[in-house]
Amino acid sequence: MGDTTIIQSMGSAVRPPARCRRGQAQRAQKRTARVRRNGFLKHSFRPVWAYSFARQAAERQFAVSLKNLNNYYGLNVGMADLPFPQNIYGTWQEAKARLRAIDSDLHCIVIADEKRQAVLATAKAMDIADLYYVPVKGFWQMSQSSLKTAEKAVVLRLFAYLNQKAGLPFFQENGSFMDYQYDTLENWLSEAETEEAGGERNWFSMQLETIYEIRRAGAHIMPLIQSPEILKYFKKVCNKNLPFVSEPLAEITDGFLKLVQDYPENSLHDHIHTELLYPNEEDAIRVEQYTGFFWSAYDTFADELDSLVTSEFQEIAVMDEPVDLKIFDELPTPETYPVLDYENRLLLLIQDLRNYLNAYEHEERHGTI
Repeated sequence: MGDTTIIQSMGSAVRPPARCRRGQAQRAQKRTARVRRNGFLKHSFRPVWAYSFARQAAERQFAVSLKNLNNYYGLNVGMADLPFPQNIYGTWQEAKARLRAIDSDLHCIVIADEKRQAVLATAKAMDIADLYYVPVKGFWQMSQSSLKTAEKAVVLRLFAYLNQKAGLPFFQENGSFMDYQYDTLENWLSEAETEEAGGERNWFSMQLETIYEIRRAGAHIMPLIQSPEILKYFKKVCNKNLPFVSEPLAEITDGFLKLVQDYPENSLHDHIHTELLYPNEEDAIRVEQYTGFFWSAYDTFADELDSLVTSEFQEIAVMDEPVDLKIFDELPTPETYPVLDYENRLLLLIQDLRNYLNAYEHEERHGTI
């Protein structure tokens, strides 16, 4: 029963990503360096009566956190008149019910770590309702032209920021989610090579050409966006080129510049606490799976890629979503910025950049630029 496990233990390891399916190679047992989660890295509930802690310290810390929780949310939850540890359990149940009446998406939990024995906390996950994939083909087409110099300089640095700072994996990074998807497509294509005939041969040839272009472009672009030097003058280069790019790209770039100014060191992994909310789930759609770079939404593999991603995700019940976590060992101070402001702004900018690059690719394909 979920309600019987209320103490959340916080340690230092992370679970591996979701397993591979549909003929994909098995993922490495070690997590790659791509995943960078600051703060709490592992969380697993334990029943309060089975948890080993000092009674007096646990009751004292819990009482302080209950007072802070009441003050913050305007509640009046009293300590349950029960023996230890049922008093903590009963009080937590009451606080949880009161908070759910205020906000049905607000989780009330009791956490423990090296410094805390039993402290109330609240957690609310951001509602992720999209896949945040950045198409690369438009930039590749742009880079092959002697024109669009300012656009190329700006988009390259936006790609570098998203990859190096925000934490979006490039599709050709070894072991990344998209790397596995394209490997699978390439394997399917190799297996079908001797079976295709007649009218399907032309489509097969087009897919072969697409795979070749994906690999060639990826091998060229990835070292550029992962170079440590590329972000040294991020603001300077972007500001210098702003007057010479299209209005949509200028607005997107200005948004990134303001985001970096407000949050110079943040990434999408900073506030991921899925194990706090769903401790019994063994699998989750990871940040590095629902964000990242991919080739194109218009190429010859678009339907197959969509099918692969859908197949991967449809069996998984929960998603790594940024979480607004408040721990009530102290009364939380007012936020300088709105809760999860970085994540909200970044994901909107990713959508805008995606739309810009899709439009560029569409216009280039139809010869309107």
